[in-house]
Amino acid sequence: MNTKKQFINFEKIEDMLDNDPEYFQEFCEAAYVSFERYRDEYHQAMLNRDLSALKKTGHRIKPVVQMLGIHKILEQYEADKKLLKENALLDELKTASKNMQSMCNQILAEFRKKID
Repeated sequence: MNTKKQFINFEKIEDMLDNDPEYFQEFCEAAYVSFERYRDEYHQAMLNRDLSALKKTGHRIKPVVQMLGIHKILEQYEADKKLLKENALLDELKTASKNMQSMCNQILAEFRKKID
């Protein structure tokens, strides 16, 4: 049994897109690509200790995350920036990246269900 709370409020997206199934499908596909890219670039930035790259990928996804109300992504992002600034141990960075990857994977799965 999956007890994880769903990240995406698809009713909110449908309302925002005037319940147009074509636009909804297009939005879900674009969001899927964006989150997939974010997950991968985020991971690389964390492992490379590249704060600039982390900020760049974070700023690209931030508007979508804010629009969707996925506050946990923003909270993790802010915490991870702090880890990089404080020169945290590699194990801490790996754990933080794994947490973000897990959230992104769940978001991707939610979008995938709507796309398929």
